[in-house]
Amino acid sequence: MRESAMIMLIAGVVVAFFLGLRLLSGEDNWSCRGGQWIEHGADVPAPESPCE
Repeated sequence: MRESAMIMLIAGVVVAFFLGLRLLSGEDNWSCRGGQWIEHGADVPAPESPCE
């Protein structure tokens, strides 16, 4: 029982780690390239700040 609980704990930590990476990654945002805002999966308007 102790070994299976440890395996479940490790699996949970690994899943939480990858979910955290996905949620915190910059996939759904705007990126600045060549002085212009480029949409990268964002569902929000482009930033008002200048793109440098």
